[in-house]
Amino acid sequence: MQFQYIAKNLAGETIKGQIEAEDQKRALHLLREQKLYVLNLKRARIQTGIKLFIKKVSVKDLSMFCSQLATMLKAGISITKSLNALGEQTENKVLKKTIKEIVKDLENGSTLKDSVEKHDDVFPQIFISLIEAGETGGVLDIVLERLALYFDGERELKENIKTAMTYPLFIGGFAIIVAIFMLTFMVPNFVSMFEEVGAMEHLPFITKLLIAVSDFLKQNLIILIIGIFVLITSLRFFFQKQNIRIWWDYKKTQLPIFGRLMKKVAVARFCRTMALMSASNVGIVNALQLVAKAVDNANFGEEILDVLVGLQEGGTLSSEFSTSKFLDNLTLQMLTVGEETGDLDQMLEKIGVYLEQDVKYSTKRMASLIEPILIIGVALLVAVILIGVMLPVFDILQFM
Repeated sequence: MQFQYIAKNLAGETIKGQIEAEDQKRALHLLREQKLYVLNLKRARIQTGIKLFIKKVSVKDLSMFCSQLATMLKAGISITKSLNALGEQTENKVLKKTIKEIVKDLENGSTLKDSVEKHDDVFPQIFISLIEAGETGGVLDIVLERLALYFDGERELKENIKTAMTYPLFIGGFAIIVAIFMLTFMVPNFVSMFEEVGAMEHLPFITKLLIAVSDFLKQNLIILIIGIFVLITSLRFFFQKQNIRIWWDYKKTQLPIFGRLMKKVAVARFCRTMALMSASNVGIVNALQLVAKAVDNANFGEEILDVLVGLQEGGTLSSEFSTSKFLDNLTLQMLTVGEETGDLDQMLEKIGVYLEQDVKYSTKRMASLIEPILIIGVALLVAVILIGVMLPVFDILQFM
């Protein structure tokens, strides 16, 4: 069997890879012989084909699925009947097909956790782990309710981030389109006029610069578009490397305006996910492994994995996070109080809710500040192009 692992070597570096072994216990033994400290070990999935497009189930669909399934289970309806009913009414084709396959596995005697685990390209790892915890503890309906609230909070967090990014991207894209249109269609018409009156040699610098940019776009627009597409595609593959992602995610948090917001988003995800895990009695090792992925920041994820090593060497959560680049003093203090009082899940939930509200208000303030700046920027861009082509026209009219 092939097993995927995440481990740390003696130098403290995180290593990912695969190992061949008869079973998981043997794989763990082989990795320890290589003097690797294993953080995560699971059976590798066998790829049966090349997937060009992977359809994901949205967090909104997951929230509704968990909420409805929890309601049916509380009403005393069996798991197979509940899933059949949800499979018939869901509009998401991927989720519908997945539910049908899960029902077949359940009818063949498989556990819900094993059935769901086969579809880890549809369900996130946090869902699979909590289903296992709920099934083992006999509290599946309660766990599903918590998951519904978690996914609903994740959806709201993503919507807040989209709100902050959509408007600037729209205005920026609109400005680029307007500039390209004016440079490729409007400026050449004026160039023809300047050539007819013999004014090309006496044009101001700004007009000559616009003409040069216009000529470049006319001759190389298709090559430029292809180049941008190739560059974006190359960067996507480039940033899939773990060490590059860690560096890039760190640099993003150092940005003047968006950096603090990104940190808050990562810490909010950390707090809410840890609160969910703690409330569902998931072991701290498994919880931190999942949280490292859920924060969606490779730099913070690496920090969390380092904390996990410290915990297994006898440290506490608050002491190991004391040098964190992400957690502020208030969060650390509440983390300490939560550990001392035994209410870690409630404390983390409070911090997560507070940070999510802070992100919501921050995005609104940011949008209100960026909006006039972008509008002024677009107006200046158009004004520069108009001035560049109209100045020679005024000179020609005065001369005539």
